[in-house]
Amino acid sequence: MQYIEITSSDNSIIKNTVKIINRKSKEENIFFVEGYKFLKDCFANSIIVEKIFIDEHKIEKFTELLELADNKNIQVYCINDNLVKKLTNTKTPQGVFAVAKNEKNVNLDEIINNRENVLVLDKVQDPGNVGSIIRTAVGLGYKNLVVSSDCADVYSQKVLRSTMGAVFNINILKSDDITQVIEKLNSCDYDTIGSILCEESLDIREV
Repeated sequence: MQYIEITSSDNSIIKNTVKIINRKSKEENIFFVEGYKFLKDCFANSIIVEKIFIDEHKIEKFTELLELADNKNIQVYCINDNLVKKLTNTKTPQGVFAVAKNEKNVNLDEIINNRENVLVLDKVQDPGNVGSIIRTAVGLGYKNLVVSSDCADVYSQKVLRSTMGAVFNINILKSDDITQVIEKLNSCDYDTIGSILCEESLDIREV
């Protein structure tokens, strides 16, 4: 159960993590998660956990996690109260955080060849809405999500919290040309169903 103590906010690891939290990292598929449930979801869905942070007051509570991290060769850092506040604005944090990376590589051609269903989001900018849509899509059995470049960032803290971990159960592709994506799906005999708020709308489960 090895871990390294970090006490200063000037530490490069903390600084880099803050960049990831604020979505200023050059790698779009690297992100910050908070809470034991999110960590378990990462492990369960082949998401790479690069490093773990644990509140110094909660070390004994997460001995099982420390052993798991040791078995998986994941570096664990013990942080003080000031650094916990640096990494989260949650009023009562669980005291466990991680930097993770999604390296699942799925392209549209592969999805089409497998005849898998696809959810396409275009210009959905509210993080809470994006998270709720992802959660609903996973619940309905969707395996793939294509988002336009001007959608809310699927790995932002607000979206991640709203998905309640469902984001790790769906393949995510980003596109600068959603029209081209839809045209390609249509050319491959996919049925395209659009959503709109009106009295004549059908329940998605009836379509």
